Amino acid sequence: MKNFKFQLEPVLQHRENKEQQAALTQASAHQKYLSQLSCLNKTRMNLETSLQTELSGDCFDVLHNTMYRQWLKNKVVQEEKSVDTAYQKFKKCRRKTLEARKQKLILEKLKENQFATHIEKQNKAEQKQLDELAAQVILRHQSNPFQGFEGGDLE
Repeated sequence: MKNFKFQLEPVLQHRENKEQQAALTQASAHQKYLSQLSCLNKTRMNLETSLQTELSGDCFDVLHNTMYRQWLKNKVVQEEKSVDTAYQKFKKCRRKTLEARKQKLILEKLKENQFATHIEKQNKAEQKQLDELAAQVILRHQSNPFQGFEGGDLE
């Protein structure tokens, strides 16, 4: 019996590599998103802490705390934009990963179908050989009915 060889195996390998690369890129983008989100949450907590403390002291302390709060508010806005950008990049990477996986699965399904067809053809060829062998045995038996029963060979 012949061994099965999928003609598009190099293409399948390329698509598997492409999927792996897309998954790595997605993981990196997700990590960056989580990092940006963590920074944003930390800045929000600092702003919340600053807003909960009362302004006291001389006018320079009040001015300093007011400027610090404004700086934190601006930083929150900037980090929200960074988080949104990182999230959009992550979503784009996730779509690319899913598309790469889909393309790989299409080829894997094609390979499975071709393998099943190959097995079916092999089984039919084997059955045909067995049928021909059985027909030859029957013809030999009909030409010499006692051959094979008492000391004769079946070949």
